[in-house]
Amino acid sequence: MAQTPEYLTYSRFFFELSDGATGSSQQLKIQKLSGLNITLEVAGEGESIGLQKGLKSDTQFTIASTSFENLSLEFVSTIENDILEQWYKACHPTSFAGGGTDWINNRSVASVVFLNQDGSEGARYNIVDAIPTTYTTTSLASDSTDMFKETVEVHHAGIHRVK
Repeated sequence: MAQTPEYLTYSRFFFELSDGATGSSQQLKIQKLSGLNITLEVAGEGESIGLQKGLKSDTQFTIASTSFENLSLEFVSTIENDILEQWYKACHPTSFAGGGTDWINNRSVASVVFLNQDGSEGARYNIVDAIPTTYTTTSLASDSTDMFKETVEVHHAGIHRVK
């Protein structure tokens, strides 16, 4: 009898950072994640590259470049979960002091890990040379019933599925 595959759900995942400014491995509780995208840019777009006898047209798709979308991580703020803010600060100069930054040494290896129903690791996407590029918070309102959320946008040099 064939074994039924276990399908991963998009609600069981976490974000993991290691190396760089974050030091040892940090597993972060993220509420939303978007931008896990790779785009292969095509040259020629399937246009004819020439004709043969009998007016037979040749076409070819050639990969010209690869691009990656920034990851966007949204999480509910807690006193203990400030690692993304600290990482952001380590990669950027302070606004008043200006000057250089040590972002090259504060790049991190990041992973998006999806869990099986039993809690074991089902899939892992490694994010290469990740650095935070934008740090924002939700708008504040005295009549709001929402939780205070922070969003960090992460630029990177590539995504690799390793499991």
